[in-house]
Amino acid sequence: MRIPHFTFAWKMPVTLGALLALLCCATTLPAQYIVLDEGKTEPKAGWLLLPYGFTSETWDVAFGLGGGGTGWPAPYSTTYGAATLSTNQSWNLVVGGVNYPGLLSDRLFIDPYASFADYTNLRVYVPGNPDFLDSPDKAGSNDSSPDNFFREAAHDTWLQANIRYVLPIGDGAEDPVHTYVVDRGMLVSGSSGGTNWNPLESGRTSILARPYYRDQSVTIPVNGNPFPFKTLNLQLSLEYDNRDFQPNPSRGSYQKISFTRDWGQLSETNPWSFGELELGKFFNLGETSIFRQQVLALNAWTGYSFTWNETEIPEVPFPVATERPPYYTGATLGGLFRMRGYPQARFNGRAVSYYSAEYRVIPHWTPFASSEIFEMIELSWWQISLFVEAGRVADSYNLDLLYKDMHYDAGIDLRFFVRHAVVRVGIAGSDESVQVVAMFGQPF
Repeated sequence: MRIPHFTFAWKMPVTLGALLALLCCATTLPAQYIVLDEGKTEPKAGWLLLPYGFTSETWDVAFGLGGGGTGWPAPYSTTYGAATLSTNQSWNLVVGGVNYPGLLSDRLFIDPYASFADYTNLRVYVPGNPDFLDSPDKAGSNDSSPDNFFREAAHDTWLQANIRYVLPIGDGAEDPVHTYVVDRGMLVSGSSGGTNWNPLESGRTSILARPYYRDQSVTIPVNGNPFPFKTLNLQLSLEYDNRDFQPNPSRGSYQKISFTRDWGQLSETNPWSFGELELGKFFNLGETSIFRQQVLALNAWTGYSFTWNETEIPEVPFPVATERPPYYTGATLGGLFRMRGYPQARFNGRAVSYYSAEYRVIPHWTPFASSEIFEMIELSWWQISLFVEAGRVADSYNLDLLYKDMHYDAGIDLRFFVRHAVVRVGIAGSDESVQVVAMFGQPF
């Protein structure tokens, strides 16, 4: 049996400062909605600047300054930014926004994001570790050794914009910006879906476009040369969100189908295509004398790289894939959202399948309810989530991908509804490691 090692896994792209800024300032997160306390008519705007510090394998000891606010350029918009510097001379700068109004239509919304970083100790699961050059299982593959990675310096530039058009059907027919009314964080009116599965009557349907540029230049140990993991692509999606309360769903469903294309316009890159499908379902299990809410949340995701080609190279024991997404995107598992018990991008391949189940409960008792801390942080509720996950990657798409040779993990999250935004801190364990993950928003 493999003995798991313990890792504090604070992940990018959202640094601690940006996370704190969103939590302390935001009344909305990545969806077009406003959350109002019962009796209120306007969202609460505000700005905040916070220092922070944390430790991780990649960063060592890091310090930074993050800030953000809501109310500009629209009442439902959020702007944030953060700068981080570490003791191992890594640094990162993040700026972004959520729910910026589009200029061409009141149904158009834009989430811009930019990140610039230099890492001195980045863990990368791609071929290049001299100790595994003869291994038939390439780094990041489903059967690869958990030690088949390397740590090297890397420069990372990441630019993207999520562009959403809310269709005038279902819940989005009257107003593209939905308003929820809550009592101590629990929905009392303004459900956006979940009553029936019919995009014309219930839920919100959107067309999404995501232009995406990323250039991560990593030094490969086996030859000492920098290698550019680079992409300039466009993702198009159709999303049907039929959940009752997007920040914390208790019933309904979620469906999203996406296609991503890189035409190979950049130097050192080949064209590639990737398709994916995500499904979610939520069941309200009712209230008890202990819990205000019980929810069973299910999620499934699968994807396939259509353009994947493999080339034989002398002295390399496995075929080298070309016309494929970089290791950090496409069919990738591990990190903040999928297979949380494994490091970021631990598994990457041509095809992927993933399943998750969460049992989420909100107790009646709320910590700090009678203290000044409660008023300061505006904590509406806290949630305990027990979760299990299963997933795998493969070099082909067949029935085996969906159920054979799966990797598993399990864990527990504590989630808090602070200023109408969800923040989660949890721990997940697998046969390879134990990861502590902090992030905003529900994982699905």
